[in-house]
Amino acid sequence: MELTLFQKMFRRKPIARAVEITRRPSSIIDEEDANKKLTRVLGVTDLIAFGIASCVGSGIFVIAGVAGQYAGAGLFLSFVIGGISCLFCGLCYAEFATRVPVSGSAYTYTYCALGEIVGFLIGWDLTLEYGISAAAVAQGWSSYLQLFLESCGIDDKYLPSVLFGKNINDYFTVNIMSGVLIGLCTLLLIYGVRESARFTNVVTVWNIVLITMYVIAGIFFVDTKNWYHPCDNTSYGTSCTSDEQNSFFPQGFGGVIRASGIVFFSYVGFDAVSCLAEETKNVRRNMALGILGTLAIATSLYIAVSLVLLGMVPFTALDKQSPLANAFKVHDQHALAGIVSFGALTTTCATTLTSLIGQPRIFYRMAKDGLFFPIFATINPRFHTLVHGSLFSGLVAAMIGTFINFNLLAQMISVGTLMAYILVSYFLFLFFFCIVIYLLIL
Repeated sequence: MELTLFQKMFRRKPIARAVEITRRPSSIIDEEDANKKLTRVLGVTDLIAFGIASCVGSGIFVIAGVAGQYAGAGLFLSFVIGGISCLFCGLCYAEFATRVPVSGSAYTYTYCALGEIVGFLIGWDLTLEYGISAAAVAQGWSSYLQLFLESCGIDDKYLPSVLFGKNINDYFTVNIMSGVLIGLCTLLLIYGVRESARFTNVVTVWNIVLITMYVIAGIFFVDTKNWYHPCDNTSYGTSCTSDEQNSFFPQGFGGVIRASGIVFFSYVGFDAVSCLAEETKNVRRNMALGILGTLAIATSLYIAVSLVLLGMVPFTALDKQSPLANAFKVHDQHALAGIVSFGALTTTCATTLTSLIGQPRIFYRMAKDGLFFPIFATINPRFHTLVHGSLFSGLVAAMIGTFINFNLLAQMISVGTLMAYILVSYFLFLFFFCIVIYLLIL
């Protein structure tokens, strides 16, 4: 019996069929099938390093300066609130990733839970998270590159603005170095996920060491008076309480809540770990540890850095583009500012790389399901990577990163991310609700 259009739109993919090829014993996989299957080479350390690289670059080096202007020294609390919110989402992703251990992340979960049309829409919605996220972070990288070159004594006349970001208007810019970085990261992804993981592991260790050094060095320049400011929360429609006067919350608790919405972008990337489920060894154990370990370490780093940063400079003096490096410049520590700028380069470089990893795997799973061009389901027999998907994703991200303004990109990322998080959490609730009803009926 032929299905109607409505039935085709909402037909669901059985979980058993979604994971069938990944669970076939290697002894019965022929050479042709081997070239259609991603290789399981990643362990829990690789996943945590990948997750931290996805999160930390945007959170500490890009977003802290913007969010701190709303929360003041209460920025650490905004990171705590954002981390707790993402923890619940992370538990949902971990549950789905162990039940459906294939690439595709929220796309695959929604396809299995609500049907084809919803999965198709979520698949393209994730483009707002992975592809555009890479473009946004690459623009942050180019800003830090300019700052680092200036700290090395290179005169401004040798650094054309079109290389590092020349705004044309509120929507368009020219940022050539952003596109260059995305191109280099795309080539590394084509070479192999194992090689990308090695690069990410090395950079992540270096970044954690650098951030620890930043916290230790910054403590010597902390002035606790910078943590306290007169409360002025009239712009948010609420009055300050007596406890908020001259406290950590210069714009009241409403400012902290608003900042928590901004720093939510800092955790974008933990869910991208689930895109690697099909390339993860012992996926039931390692996937949950990878997601939760990422959130725990990232939140701890955010809290430490935010307390030191807002102790070094008052929230009114935060720099939006490079807050950490400029905090040392305020104290005439230009050498330390240069080191931080160099660390920001490596961190945001790794974040750009990990952001680009997710999108080709979404296209791969959609193509396998017949919802995208079949060429994106092919795996290169030499590198065992998604060459076509990586090239397409890299090209689109490079064009966006080169010509679209950062503020517009940040808004688009938030829309795509929140939509995916809300739906995955809802699907897990619906999944267990149906199980309970089924058991009660029996």
